Amino acid sequence: MLKQKISPAQTIPNLKAFLRAPCTAGLSVSTGCSNYCSYCFVENEANRMGVPWRMRNLPIEHILSEASKLRGEIVQLPVTHDITPFNVELCIQAISELVQHNQVVVVTKPFEECIDAIIAAFSQEHLKRKITFRISISSDDDTLLRKWEPGAPLYQERFHVLKKLHQLGWRVGANIAPMLDIPNVVHLFRTLEPFCNDTIYVAKIAEGHLLKPRGALKASDIEVLRQQHADIEMLTSIHVQLQNSPAHPAQRASSAP
Repeated sequence: MLKQKISPAQTIPNLKAFLRAPCTAGLSVSTGCSNYCSYCFVENEANRMGVPWRMRNLPIEHILSEASKLRGEIVQLPVTHDITPFNVELCIQAISELVQHNQVVVVTKPFEECIDAIIAAFSQEHLKRKITFRISISSDDDTLLRKWEPGAPLYQERFHVLKKLHQLGWRVGANIAPMLDIPNVVHLFRTLEPFCNDTIYVAKIAEGHLLKPRGALKASDIEVLRQQHADIEMLTSIHVQLQNSPAHPAQRASSAP
C-alpha cells in the first residue's frame, strides 16, 4: 500500500499507479504544482473529489514524520507535484531524512537551479549512491511542451540536466511518459539513451483519463494525441524497436543481479 498523503488532513487514492519499479513508496512535500500539466491525473482526481488543489508547502514536521514511516522502502520523491524553486528546500530536507534508511528516486521535469541545489547537498559518495534521478522528457518539441506542460522547463534545459547528471557520475534514467509525440518516440529514446545508466520508461496517458482544452492546448491537440495513443500499429512498432535497448525496462530487469 502506498504510504502517500496529499496533506495532513486529506488523502487522494490510487497514487500507487504513479510509482514505477523499483519504487515501493512515495513522498511529496507540497500540494498543487506550477507545471500545470494538462494531463495531470492528481489534479484531475482532486477536482473530482472536491479537494482544493492549490500550491501549498506542507509543514516540515509532517514531511519528516511521513518520511520516517518509509524506512527500508525505495522511495519516489516527489509523487504528486514537481521539484521547483517553490519547494526545492523542502525536497532537500525530505531527501536528507530519507537517505538515512532508504534508496531515493528523484522524479522531475528538471529546473537546473533545483537540480544544482540537490546535487550540491548530496555530493558525498555515500549519499550519492542512495539517489537515482529520473528525468521526465515527454517530447523534444517545445511547441508540444508549451501546450501540455506550460509551467515546466523546455526540452533543452531538461536534456542539459540529464547530460550533466550523467557526466557527474549520478545514476540517472528518464521518463518519456506520457508520450506527447508518438511518431518521434524512438528518436527521442535513442537521443536520451547514451546519457542514461538506468531505465528509460515509455508510457501512454492512462486509459479513460479526462483531458480538457485549456490555455494553449486546443481540442484538436487532444484529438491528435488520442488518435496516436490508439494507433496499435504505431505502438507495436515502438515496442519492437525499443525492446532490446539496454535502457528498456525489460533489459534492465534481466540484467539485475
